[in-house]
Amino acid sequence: MIKKFSGKSFISGVIVGSIMFSGITYAASGIKLIVDGKAVQSDVEPQIINGRTMVPARFLAEALGAKVEWDEANQTVVVISKEQQNYDIPGNVNPVFVFFKYLFTDPEYAQSQVDYTKTTFNADDFRDRVLQANLTDLKETGREDGKVEFTATIDVKLEREYVGSLKEGLNEMYFLVEKTGEMAFKIVAESTTPLIEDSEPEGDGFGKLTNETSILLVKDALNAYWHLMGGGEQKDGAEIQTFVKGGKEYRYLGENIDTWAELRGFLGVFYTEQVVQQMIQDAGIIEANGRLAQVNADGGSLLNYGYLQSEEIKSTETEAWFEFKFEIGDTTEFVPIQIAFKAEEKSGWKLNTTPRSIYQEGSK
Repeated sequence: MIKKFSGKSFISGVIVGSIMFSGITYAASGIKLIVDGKAVQSDVEPQIINGRTMVPARFLAEALGAKVEWDEANQTVVVISKEQQNYDIPGNVNPVFVFFKYLFTDPEYAQSQVDYTKTTFNADDFRDRVLQANLTDLKETGREDGKVEFTATIDVKLEREYVGSLKEGLNEMYFLVEKTGEMAFKIVAESTTPLIEDSEPEGDGFGKLTNETSILLVKDALNAYWHLMGGGEQKDGAEIQTFVKGGKEYRYLGENIDTWAELRGFLGVFYTEQVVQQMIQDAGIIEANGRLAQVNADGGSLLNYGYLQSEEIKSTETEAWFEFKFEIGDTTEFVPIQIAFKAEEKSGWKLNTTPRSIYQEGSK
């Protein structure tokens, strides 16, 4: 649970005397503070005021394993419980998303997203059974005992001799994800049936966007953009098929994004629905002979996002604005660009600024 307390300072009062509360003992005589049997020192001394022992909010919350943040815009102290911290899994570091992103290009890295001491789910085995597996949707569907269940919609192309529970086309798979460290998560179970019965997601399903996670999201989002602008995933050695329409030469997109569902699902992992629609329009995507195609032209930019700096401008529970400093080519010069983010229900933070806007701003 995320708790908010308005005001520039917040002091938590506890009963005078020596009491035990979630492992914390407060002794009024000398006001000693003991956490799990060990004496600790607060940076602000506790005080007895009107017969009550007053302890600073940050110290009290952090002693209980909570995280404390100050919301300057709303003049609010935000206390995030230990349980809520475990549940906050930004989409771009979600191990299910990362697993399917690298399943065919880097199976060893994909397998690193799985806790093999708790599940036999294996990237090599899964890849060997299918010809293609594209993640088209990922949403949180349950929580239990510090773990989060995600339902993944996978568009699968099967081996001809495949025997198993998957079917050709769209499949739903269920994954349990557990926090293993700071911004680190692992898949601990997977199934083709729900792993948590009759459960509803708790809270908002996403945490506060930080400078670090915003950088990761922007990098992944721009990688996805250039993947689209490069024509998608083409078969090794295959010649790109082109055609002429309305005096323009078009090329068909790669198999992983050559339908509307695949393209929207691919871009929708990183961008809001509104931005995805604008990106499709900006890229001039059309449908021809049952496949998607784009104008056959190359593109590029001097903006280098390999090394990014980020600073929050302002944020709410569902929207955030950051200023990013992009390196210009191989120089030591940087250009500041503002990027907006929006948290979509169940799928978390996504870019709410189009790549075209980012690159146009960078070229001024």
